[in-house]
Amino acid sequence: MMIKSYPFLTRLVVVIIVPVLFAVWYLIDALLLNSIPDTQRTYSLQWQEATVKLQRDEMGVALVHGQNMNSVHFAMGYAHAQDRLWQLELQRRISQGRLAELFGKSAVEQDVFFRTLGLYRAAQSAFDGLSDAAKASLTAYAAGVNQFLREGHTLPIEFNTFDLTPEPWSEIDSLAWVKVFALNLSGNYNAELQRLLVTKYLPEQFHETFFPDLKRNTAYLASSKRAELMSSDDIASLLQANVSLAYAWQIGGPAVGSNAWAVSAEHTESGQPLLASDPHLGLQLPSLWYAAVQQTSELSLSGMSLVGLPVIIFGRNQHIAWGGTNMQADVQDLHIETLKADDQSFYRSQGIWKPLKIRMEQINIRADFPAFLKQSIKPINLMVRETENGPIVSEQLGVSEVAISLRWSALDKEDLTYQSFFELNHASNWQSFQLALRNYKAPAMNLLYADFEGNIALQGVGALPVRRVGNGAFPSADIAYDDIWQGYVPFEQMPSILNPESGYVANANNHISGTGPHISEDVVDSARMERIDSILHKNIAQSKKLGFADMAAMQLDVVDLSTKKLAGVMAKVQPSTKKQAQAIALIQRWDGDTSEHSAATTVYHLWLKNIKSQLFSEQLSKVWSSENESDMLMSLAARVSADKVAEIITHDNPWCSVNDDTTKASCRAKVSEALAHAIDEASLLMGSDIAQWQWGAFQRVVYKHQPFSQVNGLKQWFERDYRAGGTGNTLNVSGSRYEEKQGYSKEFGAGFRQIIGFNAGQLEHRLAHAGGQSGQVMSPHYDDMLQSFERGEYIQLPIFELAGNK
Repeated sequence: MMIKSYPFLTRLVVVIIVPVLFAVWYLIDALLLNSIPDTQRTYSLQWQEATVKLQRDEMGVALVHGQNMNSVHFAMGYAHAQDRLWQLELQRRISQGRLAELFGKSAVEQDVFFRTLGLYRAAQSAFDGLSDAAKASLTAYAAGVNQFLREGHTLPIEFNTFDLTPEPWSEIDSLAWVKVFALNLSGNYNAELQRLLVTKYLPEQFHETFFPDLKRNTAYLASSKRAELMSSDDIASLLQANVSLAYAWQIGGPAVGSNAWAVSAEHTESGQPLLASDPHLGLQLPSLWYAAVQQTSELSLSGMSLVGLPVIIFGRNQHIAWGGTNMQADVQDLHIETLKADDQSFYRSQGIWKPLKIRMEQINIRADFPAFLKQSIKPINLMVRETENGPIVSEQLGVSEVAISLRWSALDKEDLTYQSFFELNHASNWQSFQLALRNYKAPAMNLLYADFEGNIALQGVGALPVRRVGNGAFPSADIAYDDIWQGYVPFEQMPSILNPESGYVANANNHISGTGPHISEDVVDSARMERIDSILHKNIAQSKKLGFADMAAMQLDVVDLSTKKLAGVMAKVQPSTKKQAQAIALIQRWDGDTSEHSAATTVYHLWLKNIKSQLFSEQLSKVWSSENESDMLMSLAARVSADKVAEIITHDNPWCSVNDDTTKASCRAKVSEALAHAIDEASLLMGSDIAQWQWGAFQRVVYKHQPFSQVNGLKQWFERDYRAGGTGNTLNVSGSRYEEKQGYSKEFGAGFRQIIGFNAGQLEHRLAHAGGQSGQVMSPHYDDMLQSFERGEYIQLPIFELAGNK
């Protein structure tokens, strides 16, 4: 009856709609579904003479049972290739400086930077110095990846998009990612350049606002005239390289840190230690991390691996547990080289002229889409010059008047960092834990420790330079001393704490107090560490026994102690309008809780942003050309704490009177005007009802996919975003940046949270992962962990018992 009544509709369905649906399903099946591994299957694999089984639990966590650790590492390579093959390819190209081969001209700047650094070359040098056992683990891992490639599986859709066949994986590909990981947690040379900028272009009365240490460090800067050759735009060009890495590729950034703490046995419900940690890095899909449980007859491990490496970076074995935080150490120095006037292929070193080392790099560039209609792009032939200090980084970034090299511990030929992680996986007590870390180089970290014997501890690791002159606050440029570094701080002098009387050890990227080595002139806001101290000290003082729920509540805590002083000042401001009165009333009732439902948090942060703009923009905008102004203003203003802003606006501070106005009156006017601007911004984005200005509506966490977040129509499939509470100074950290007419975008935060406990001879390991195990969008494990992570939920990792596991 339907066919006779509607012949046109029938023909439309049969001739067009049904074939289109079949075609769409075929494409989805061929390009998206066939590449997803069977997570219900047990994979029986073999590496050399050893067999190994690879399974997955209901969340896709890899469960690896092998006859020895090399076979386990082989299976890890196989699992990473199954779940994260595109990520492996992308990471390799980042470290090699070969992104432009895929993404064209837009990626040339990043390739030039990485080729100049020479991370891949440094990884090749590091491999030669590893122990045979560490080399064997990398060889096994590479073989696992390549076994998967040889089997001819359907490749993830990204490979089809770029018509790309992956090259075989190598041991160096893995080691190079350790170098990128180190770069992620380094970036001190930015602060050197910012100090130089401030001292050169701002009146002395403004210096201390951005760098309280300048008074004791400017004498060293004054010893050199070569730094005077750098213009503000030269400095901005060097700074821009790190800004691009942070926001385009989530490498480095303002909130790259971590929280970690361990509570001693006498203060826990179980009578055994508890350890919690959550490293903060750039957020992306898929995540940088991959959860795994590894077992042989002698070793049982669980925790988080970095994609590209076979070992557990943070986690536990049957004896010990460990987590880590970024030490925020100064391990990078810029050196202004002296080139020979009549032959600039020579540089001065320790009083004599030495030839620059020169290497040539060719960067191939993909034509813009559609490539077959575009003219091919000529490769870039890049000349990189190096001194004993390191590569000259200034030439590739548009700085021509001076030659500036980068000295960085991670570029040393001898680097046993990977071997330290490998041996750490096998450590069985505090002594073997320390022994494994003695030769660790980069990134500098604080490792938190707990064990079955009831010990808790903190150990600082990494190569901290001993400087002949200065402390790394400024680019070094003293002609008398070209060998600025004289080695590294001995391991025995690194920060180390074992079983403190307080009953806990903790770190939130703060420098460890005491008489240890110089860490850095740059310090993070103390709010996160103060919050950890306040919670743990209060509970211990009240004799409360702490459990997993308490540790989870701390990791999810969004109280920002850094707001207290400035919020108190804001609460006393006299309103000029009814809307201002409503906004100030929110601040008056506010306790610093920055949950996603808080409207007061929105008012506070918009107001603070506009106060900084009112105070600093006019003076700072005199320094830069308009091309670089926005990013540079943002980076310098970010250094000014809320407490410092409160101090400025409540005292006779010159920032309030740059136009010779009466200081106090000018400060009040700037604060009032800033509030008016803040209210206008919030009203434009969220309407006139202040009660609806919830922080989670104004700040969203974004998990981007490379490259499909940049493609309209695909972005909605591959990217995820959620409402987000917290700030850069809460334990549940939100490293956000403001985007005009959009609000705050959280792009840095906890990559995972883990809590590990020892209880009556048993281990318990709980995990929350900001991602999923799979990098393939149609897999149920693409974002299943992410959804539970955003809800504040944890999963429990399986623990395999071993005979005599204590």
